[in-house]
Amino acid sequence: QLYGLNASGRSPAALTPERYRDHGRIPPYDWLAVTVPGAVSAWQTLHRRWGKLPFERLFVPALRLAQEGFPVSPRVAQLWQAAESIYLPLPDPRHDAFKAVFFPQGRAPRAGERWSSPLHAQTLKAIAHSGGESFYRGELAEKLLAFSEASGGFLSPADLAQHQADWVEPIHTDYRGYTVWEIP
Repeated sequence: QLYGLNASGRSPAALTPERYRDHGRIPPYDWLAVTVPGAVSAWQTLHRRWGKLPFERLFVPALRLAQEGFPVSPRVAQLWQAAESIYLPLPDPRHDAFKAVFFPQGRAPRAGERWSSPLHAQTLKAIAHSGGESFYRGELAEKLLAFSEASGGFLSPADLAQHQADWVEPIHTDYRGYTVWEIP
């Protein structure tokens, strides 16, 4: 049996069609492109349904990598370097924290260099210890909302608190002898 889980974040309630009309398109690196983050709700929902280990234990490998770091592989270094031309030139100060984390020393890490992210480790710990609730209704939600408000975002406490992943019936079609499945 196939299961479908839609954890896609919804648009913030404050993002009305009128807000988009002035732009003609959705700018890719702007708050107009941001929805409620859904990954944590997917982890929560999947764990509730099929999880056998304690939720906190699921984060142990990721926490270790975030804290201790890992050597960047050649392929990841190549992809990271390609992203430099997209993200490093972004002039808006709201991107500075992102650049500081993902482009330490003002550039992408090179193959073989060790990359770590203590801030990611802190975030993962808070998610793990709260069963994900901190992300939508706790300290992490407060930090996300403060950044959104300070930098022109549209997220509200209700947007985060009301977010949930939904089990959906997958849809399918036959294509050239294959059955292709997707979330509706």
